[in-house]
Amino acid sequence: MEREMIALGVKKRMSYREIGDSIGQDHSVVFREIERNGGPGNYWALRAQRWADQLTNPGNRATARGAAHSRAALLVNRTFRGAYNAGTFATPRVAPSR
Repeated sequence: MEREMIALGVKKRMSYREIGDSIGQDHSVVFREIERNGGPGNYWALRAQRWADQLTNPGNRATARGAAHSRAALLVNRTFRGAYNAGTFATPRVAPSR
């Protein structure tokens, strides 16, 4: 219900504080929810709920941290178009000479 109210508030171009007051949450909670799920121009309540359900489903092995890492990895891959990988940034270990 709250996510639908947030989506409606975004559509009406309400401020984060106004949306927060209408659902009984602080404006910072509303800001994080919107930014985490597409931003003000692309917030979609159903997608946000699916994401939350995926993180809280006890049968799902993905944790919030793991899922966030996966999202970050996807963003990096999209940004660099596969030009870089973990090996690119790894420093080779050199055996000490005797």
